Amino acid sequence: MRTLAGRVRWTTVGVAALGVVVVFGVFYFAWRAYTVRNASDELARQVGLIAKGLQAAERLPTAQATSELRSRLFRAEAGLINVRLVVTDADGRVLDSSAANGTGERRQYPLTALGAVRADGTRRAVVLVPAVGQTLLVAAPLPDDRELVAIQPLRDIRRARVGILGLLGLSAFAALVVAWIVGSLLARRVTDPLRRLEHAAETLGRGEWGHQVPVEGEDEVASLARSFNAMSARLAAAYEAQAAFVGDVSHELRTPITSIQGFARALTDGTVTDPEQERRYLGVIRDEAGRLGDLARTLLSLADLDAGAVEMERRPVDVNDLAEALRSRYASSAAEAGLDLRVEPLAGQPLGDPARLLQVASALVDNALAYTPSPGTVLVRARDEGGKWQLRVEDSGPGVPPEQRERVFERFTRLERSRSTAGGGSGLGLAISRRIVELMGGGIRVETSTLGGAAFVVELPRA
Repeated sequence: MRTLAGRVRWTTVGVAALGVVVVFGVFYFAWRAYTVRNASDELARQVGLIAKGLQAAERLPTAQATSELRSRLFRAEAGLINVRLVVTDADGRVLDSSAANGTGERRQYPLTALGAVRADGTRRAVVLVPAVGQTLLVAAPLPDDRELVAIQPLRDIRRARVGILGLLGLSAFAALVVAWIVGSLLARRVTDPLRRLEHAAETLGRGEWGHQVPVEGEDEVASLARSFNAMSARLAAAYEAQAAFVGDVSHELRTPITSIQGFARALTDGTVTDPEQERRYLGVIRDEAGRLGDLARTLLSLADLDAGAVEMERRPVDVNDLAEALRSRYASSAAEAGLDLRVEPLAGQPLGDPARLLQVASALVDNALAYTPSPGTVLVRARDEGGKWQLRVEDSGPGVPPEQRERVFERFTRLERSRSTAGGGSGLGLAISRRIVELMGGGIRVETSTLGGAAFVVELPRA
């Protein structure tokens, strides 16, 4: 009973046993009531006929003839219908009986228990008679406040009850055997998928990520299996992402650390003696240390976003301030790169965090400037579209292939692996941008630009 299979099995048996008891209980009481009612109706018909015969006999000219006729009727009718017949006075005392010679029956019967007179003129009741047991009494009226009473012990019903109870026991046993078999099959159907899930969970616990189980069983169990498979797949993906994350971080850290170590060793072991070369080496060390600091800050920012430690404002954003900030921040760098940066007047008004929206827009513009060859164009515009506010950053660069458009938002992803970190970034900007936009209640995607390159589209709720 401590296992699910045992509980299912015994519950099935218990329900079957209860069902058998209830059904046979209802059947027994209905059968007993029906049998008693039929016996009562038949006995009432016989008693009515006998009472009419007694009344006719009492109208004969001689009392002796009446007495003889009554005695014969008592004995004949009592024998034919297998009952005892008595004549009682108004108080229930026996005046005459169908017993041998009309004697030996001087007790008093509880005629008050017979109830009201029915349509056929008789009164009936089932009473408990000492030394007899449950007894059916049917009384028919006679002249002079007398009554003819038929007494029929319900022995036949008691004998039939033994057979009914035997049938109940046999049926209950058969039902319990069938219920045990059905319960075992049902328990196996329910628990086998759960055992497979248990084994799969142990497999995951051993570090075998991505283990799948068959989706089978009842709807709830099948749904549980689907959820487990989805969870297992997510764990496998998360483990792979973690491994890739560690590898990418290691790669990003290895290059600047190697540069710093190499140039620092050259400075400390006396290999470099020229002051101008020393200053150049120190400049490289400073730049590489700055790259390490930027990467560390970026990773910390991403960790804060994943942990939900970054609070986002939800208020209307002034798009004019956003456009002006982008122009002032990137106009000179775009001109130096030989690119045409066009920030159109931004329409509409989004609901979000102004500082975080500027961070996202800056990352997209910076990405577009980094990957657009000269001469080229970078276009920034915004409008209300489909009930949302939409910011588009487009470029005339090489674009993003359709099969790579979801991958570019993954961490440490750079489509051109040959680019240096300085030229192509750390591969975290788009991942951070997506997380920020999602926290503001929006979404980000990449499409084909009308300029021929990539178009990064940010959608936010309208203010």
